[in-house]
Amino acid sequence: MATGEDIKFEDIFVSSATINSYLAEGLYKTLAWESLIVDEDGNYQNNMDNVDTSEYEDKFIMFINNFNKSKDNLKYSISPSSINIYGLLDKNIIDSEYLNEMSVNIDLVEHMNEVAVYKRFLTNESIFEDDTLGAKNIIVLTGNAMEEQDMTRISYGKITDNIFVEEVLMHNLQDEEVFNFGKKYIENLSKEQQEVLKNQTPNNIGRFYQREFNIFYDEEDEYYIINSSVYQAICPISYFKSNAFKDYIELNTIPKASAGLLGFTEYMANDFPNLEIMETEYKDYYISKSGEFLGNTKEEIEAKNIEVVR
Repeated sequence: MATGEDIKFEDIFVSSATINSYLAEGLYKTLAWESLIVDEDGNYQNNMDNVDTSEYEDKFIMFINNFNKSKDNLKYSISPSSINIYGLLDKNIIDSEYLNEMSVNIDLVEHMNEVAVYKRFLTNESIFEDDTLGAKNIIVLTGNAMEEQDMTRISYGKITDNIFVEEVLMHNLQDEEVFNFGKKYIENLSKEQQEVLKNQTPNNIGRFYQREFNIFYDEEDEYYIINSSVYQAICPISYFKSNAFKDYIELNTIPKASAGLLGFTEYMANDFPNLEIMETEYKDYYISKSGEFLGNTKEEIEAKNIEVVR
C-alpha cells in the first residue's frame, strides 16, 4: 500500500523458510477435508486411516509443479491466521465441482517465526495509524475483532519480560463524547492495573493479560458505565519465553465450537498442558460526569448514598 508494488508470495517468509513443506502440509489438509464423510447422525467424520493415500505423493509433486510455474503471479490472500493460495489445484489433484473456488492454506500460527511480511514492508513513514503492525506476536483480541474500526487498542505488548498485555476499547457505535470520555478514563485505569500486575506476578511465572472494555452512558442517572472483561493465562517462565505465544495465539484462533477459553478442561490438558487459563473476570465501573469513581455496582452506589456529581 505504501509503494504500489506487488508483494510476491515468497517475500512473505524469511529466506530460510521451507516453503515447499508448508505447501505440502496445506495440500494434505485440503485432501483430508475432501475425504470427510457424514455419519448416520449427520456429523462430519474424517478418519484418514480409511483413506487411500497411495496417490498423495504424486499429487504433491503435481501441486508443487503448479506452484513453481505460477509463483511469480500467484493469487493469494492473508488473514490473521493463514495464507490462502488459489489457482494451483486441478482435476488431477482433486476431483471437485468446487475446484475453481478452492484454496490451499498455510497455517501462519504454526509458522509464525518464519513470517517476515509484517516487518519487511514497513516504511519509516508508515501509512498505518497503528504502530504495532510490525510486532512479532500480533493476533488474539485484536485478531478477533470483526473490523479494525470496531475497537481501539489501549495498550499492547510486553510490559515486563514475563507479562504480555493487550487492552482494547470496543466502539459499540457510541457518540464521540461518550467514547472519548471512556478512552481517557480507561487509559488511566490501565496504567494503574499494569503496576498491580507487575507486583502480583512472580518472576518465575509468565502471564498473558487481556482486557476488553465497553463504555455506556446512562441518561437517566447521568453517569458512565464501563464494562470490562479480563482474559488471563499463566505459565512457567521458560515456556513463556519459548513456545507460549505460538500456543496462546493458536488457542485463540481455534473455532469456539471446537474449544474455548472458558471450558474444555480435558482439551486444554491434552493440547496446551503448560497454559493455565484462568476464569474470565467481569467488572463494572460507574463513573460520574466529572470523572469521579462511584462504585462497581449500582447497588453499591445506592448503599453508600453517594450523590452523583452532575
